[in-house]
Amino acid sequence: MTRRILFALALPAILLAGCDSLSRFARSRGSLGDNQPAPETLAAETPAPEAPAAKAPAAEASAAKAPAAKAEAAGATARLSDREPLSDREPLSDREPPAPAAAPAPDVQLAAASSVSGAARRAFDAVVASLPNPAASEDEKLARQIAAFEPFPFAFELPTLDGSSLSSRETRNRLIVVDVWATWCGPCRKAIPDFVALQAAYASRGVQVVGITCDSADPAEAAEVRRKATEIGKRLQVNYPLLVDDGSTTAQIPGFRGYPTTLFLTPDGQVLYKVTGMQSEAQLAAIVDHLLPTP
Repeated sequence: MTRRILFALALPAILLAGCDSLSRFARSRGSLGDNQPAPETLAAETPAPEAPAAKAPAAEASAAKAPAAKAEAAGATARLSDREPLSDREPLSDREPPAPAAAPAPDVQLAAASSVSGAARRAFDAVVASLPNPAASEDEKLARQIAAFEPFPFAFELPTLDGSSLSSRETRNRLIVVDVWATWCGPCRKAIPDFVALQAAYASRGVQVVGITCDSADPAEAAEVRRKATEIGKRLQVNYPLLVDDGSTTAQIPGFRGYPTTLFLTPDGQVLYKVTGMQSEAQLAAIVDHLLPTP
């Protein structure tokens, strides 16, 4: 019991002594916050105390390296914040792109394109000019055939479908086109519209188309031939005379081969050209153009 009383009395004195010792120790060592390095701004404003003259070599080296390292770190921070280059080379992000090569002027481009297109056009025209012209070739062929044809005489004086008669000597046309055909001949019937068109196109130039139906030379069949020819003429709107053969027509044609046969003759009875088979309006017109006398 006595010990407890004595300890209780001595405890306040012990605590006071301990607090005083701790206070003196803290003042001598400084606070724990002072161990952190001061900011650079404070370090720049307050110069650091000079180091003692007597230092170990290792300490001097460490002291010499510290400012350099601090300056390098400060420079690196400034470079990163200010985006300054680390060396003389500029960063890729700050480099200006190389200037593009100057494009040719528009007028130069147009002149070049025109020159190329003009040369290509001239080359194309030269190739086309060197190719044979089918139309010219056909025309030249027809001219040679007409020139080589041997004319022969031909004349007719035959009854028409209405009972009258027509003679080749009575015509006052510049050229007579005679269609020798038959009512039973399919190609002959198909060719009639072309003769109709030829008559309409060349009547003003002195051309007269005449159709001679050569179904039969028998007089007993003449009435039936006339009836059939009249029916076909009305259906196809024939605009030229249709005659009925008496057997003398095909006998006047050298080398007669069949129907239809077309004769091109002058009013004095000279056949200038002959064709066998169905001819188109264009083919008939080409022959007429070659045979018509010069006005």
